[in-house]
Amino acid sequence: MNKEYLYIFSHKKDFDIFFKDCSGHIPDAILWNDFLRKYFFYGERKNIPHFLRKVLLAEAAQQVDIAPLGFEANFLDFLQNSQFIFPFLEELSYTTFSIKDLQIADTYDEYGEHLNVIQKLKDAYFLLLEQYNFCDSIIQKGAFLKQKIHSYECVEFFLDDLLTPFECDVLHEIATCKPLYIHIHVDRYNKNIFENIMKCTLDEGKYYIIDFKNKTIIHKEQYSKNIYVHAYKFTHAINQVALCFDKIKEWIAQGVDANNIAVILPDESFREALHLFDEYNNFDYIIGWSIQDTEHYKQLKKICNFLEEDKYYSKDPYFIKILDIQTNGVPALEELSEILRERYYEACVLLDDILIPLNMIADILKRHSLKTMLDIALAIITEHWKTEYSSNNGKIKVLGIKQVKNFVLDKVIILNMNEGLVPKANEKDLFLNSFIRKKVSLPTYKIREDMQKHYYLSALQSSSEAVIGWVCDEEKRLSHLILEQEFDKQIHITNHDGEELYCHSLFVPPKQHQITPVNIIAPLPDDFVFSYTKMKLFLQCPCAFYYLYIQKLKEEKEEYQRNALIGILIHKFLQESYQNTKTFKEVYDTFYHKLKTPQEKQTDFLQLQLVGKYMKKFFMEEEKFFMEEEILYLEKKFTCDINGFTFHGFIDRISQKNNGDIILIDYKLKKNIIQQKEQEEACIQFAIYIEAMKNIMDCKNKTIIACIYDLYNGSRIIINEELLLKARAKLFDTLECFKGKSICFNPQKSPHCSYCSFYDICGLHHISF
Repeated sequence: MNKEYLYIFSHKKDFDIFFKDCSGHIPDAILWNDFLRKYFFYGERKNIPHFLRKVLLAEAAQQVDIAPLGFEANFLDFLQNSQFIFPFLEELSYTTFSIKDLQIADTYDEYGEHLNVIQKLKDAYFLLLEQYNFCDSIIQKGAFLKQKIHSYECVEFFLDDLLTPFECDVLHEIATCKPLYIHIHVDRYNKNIFENIMKCTLDEGKYYIIDFKNKTIIHKEQYSKNIYVHAYKFTHAINQVALCFDKIKEWIAQGVDANNIAVILPDESFREALHLFDEYNNFDYIIGWSIQDTEHYKQLKKICNFLEEDKYYSKDPYFIKILDIQTNGVPALEELSEILRERYYEACVLLDDILIPLNMIADILKRHSLKTMLDIALAIITEHWKTEYSSNNGKIKVLGIKQVKNFVLDKVIILNMNEGLVPKANEKDLFLNSFIRKKVSLPTYKIREDMQKHYYLSALQSSSEAVIGWVCDEEKRLSHLILEQEFDKQIHITNHDGEELYCHSLFVPPKQHQITPVNIIAPLPDDFVFSYTKMKLFLQCPCAFYYLYIQKLKEEKEEYQRNALIGILIHKFLQESYQNTKTFKEVYDTFYHKLKTPQEKQTDFLQLQLVGKYMKKFFMEEEKFFMEEEILYLEKKFTCDINGFTFHGFIDRISQKNNGDIILIDYKLKKNIIQQKEQEEACIQFAIYIEAMKNIMDCKNKTIIACIYDLYNGSRIIINEELLLKARAKLFDTLECFKGKSICFNPQKSPHCSYCSFYDICGLHHISF
């Protein structure tokens, strides 16, 4: 190890390992992010404090029409809802391309409005930086101080991350004046990335040292190993906590140092479940907790709420003092801080931490009231302050994906190892499609996904023993990271039924006699009106039908309702797009214009943009049918009589082909390919629709075609006529069950039981089948 060498590390993990192995003199070593900050010169301007960046950007937004981005121009709203803008600008700043280049690459002008707004925001932001003598070292690149490298004989870079074009240029600069050797570990996920950077062919499972200037391999050795993993499948996510505690207890009993055990949470919110059962404070939550969970934040929030409704505490002299504050802007917060010292000192300290930097731009904020200033302060604190919620005694690390790459792990537990979480989509990846990203050297979603997989794979490879938990139900499945590796024989999995092993470990099981299976006999209300949704639930479980539609008990399905909102909006946009339009281009343009309309929640807006990208396939398919079919009805409401019972509902679309055939179309917004079983279930729905058609129009001597339209995959699925006849017979047979005053609503075992809202009261879970 040479004193005249400079050692650079992309991650703290490698940095720590390096120093642990050092003996004698301490070498010169630095993290890559620190290198980029310390080895660049920005003139006389001072670097803007990180949390002031968004405040200045929010001020810039007051000068720009930002409606196309999907949120309001209001200063506070912008501050709270503009999370993706800086990551995008930062990403672009590391390439050799500008927003204008992106607009040229955007052949179909999908992002024209968005890019135009962001360009204006960026220009206004840069003017404000100049006005306040700031520079933004993340976006504005300074001059590289190459002379600082000359004192070293050689530079060695331990690389384990993506490199941007800008960073590659920096490495080329270093290599022109001193030998530069790159250390890399190659696997299937980073192989292509490193080959593009190093300009040489690399093998998976190898450790390399490469001369960066000459692009020659000077050292190569095998490093990968077989990985043995115990995988536990769960129906209920919470039971993974029991698996976690059980494995930790087992390892500690074997003499494993608790400091060498780590729990990795792809779903960071799951830390709350761990913390709930961590009664002895054994965990060190390196993943961090939001400052919102602390008492001093809650105290500030309480004051904020009080300022909104100044009645509840009006008799308290302490709160009367707050109401007496007459100033605006930063001085208002300073007065509030002084009052806080009397009762909430920690909240005062939290506020004081941001007051000095805010004073640097005090004139921007002088128009804002105390209430707005406190809202702004809380928005800043929420985004930029983290707290460790554990005791000082916690030894077992709890990590998220961002921390995984910075720790050496021996015993590893990964919970919620599910598709969608491993790898996990980043919000900024929703902006710009992969085609444009590739054209301008921005990382595509596939590249980011591969790097996430690489970090998880590295964690498994570095460990001596690994355990994973995953949740299996209709919507969730095992991450394809594991499936890919298992297929390639690199990961050897031993599968276990975690639900069976741990379902009673966290909570005492109820006594068998406490709940008995229900036996419900009841009449159907005289004014009862059926729909396909109600009929579908009755066929799944009569008991659930009884509780929901006859007893009218509340159903707990908030997540479902959030997902359903997206589907409702897409249906609405399609209806509005086809109405009052004459050409297919008008339909297409109207739909995507509506898709860009700001929604109630920013998350809904971004989700809609993602759905819109998938639906390009739908419109490509739809263009083929546009001239061959006439749309007769959209979202057609109907009420009809079927076998003596009233039904109502909506048919998404009714079209007529040039040959006179009628097509009943039901839209399905589902990411996975529609399976045969789902087609068969839809037959009952179409059997109802076909009966309803008798009231809607004259269908005599016309063929009626039932068609599922898969919006995600852009395909039409024609339902088999024989299946429709069987479904009609089943519908009429089922309706016979409702005739009479004594109808049986007994529970029925089905795959839906485990996530039914009424599972705990029907008593069915105590019956063995």
